[in-house]
Amino acid sequence: MKNTIRALAVALTLAATSCTAGPSYLVRTVDDWQNKSYAENPVVTGMVSDVLPAYGLLKLFAAIPDYLILNPIQFWTVDLWKSKGSSFQHKNPEATHQPWYAEELNLSK
Repeated sequence: MKNTIRALAVALTLAATSCTAGPSYLVRTVDDWQNKSYAENPVVTGMVSDVLPAYGLLKLFAAIPDYLILNPIQFWTVDLWKSKGSSFQHKNPEATHQPWYAEELNLSK
């Protein structure tokens, strides 16, 4: 029984140490969805983001499987052994205009 508890404690510790390391595919997918939505309709996205915390709740629910399952598996089975991290490839929506600070920070295309 003690060995089982120790093994479980080690497994939980390893999972906990890698839960934030990883590409977080589900959370980043919600980020991309929110970014695309904001580019297409900023008023509705602002209402959904600020008045009704829909995107925040989606990110919270997406973070649970990311942190408990996907990130630890990605980290411990692939990234650690290859010594290279996996990144999430963000999708950039077509921008119709640049933010007001783009020229000041030399962000314009």
